[in-house]
Amino acid sequence: MYIIIGENNFITIASQGGILAEGIEVEDFEFSEDIKAYQYVDGKIILNKDKLQHLQKEQTAQKEIEELQAFLRNTDHVALQWLEEDELGVHHHRSKADYKLIMQKRQAARVRIRRLRVGE
Repeated sequence: MYIIIGENNFITIASQGGILAEGIEVEDFEFSEDIKAYQYVDGKIILNKDKLQHLQKEQTAQKEIEELQAFLRNTDHVALQWLEEDELGVHHHRSKADYKLIMQKRQAARVRIRRLRVGE
């Protein structure tokens, strides 16, 4: 097996079958967690639990961001429709309270996305 290590000796790439240019040859190793949580230390591959927790937290945050972005995409039509109907003087099929609730949820989603991106 060949590995490429990056900053602080964390593994960035591993190859079971092929030779990696600028890689280090090591004994075969089964990665049970995210490969980026492993370090090459004193000729051995070890799992860094702090890094693993950090990576898992990042993955959870990214998943939440994607869900929030999907919510925003799925409710874009509500805001646009309200503005168009308002501009045309057409009767809204949603109540003002319903519209306001959706807009509050959209704003909360945007705030949450910003906080997740800075790691809060």
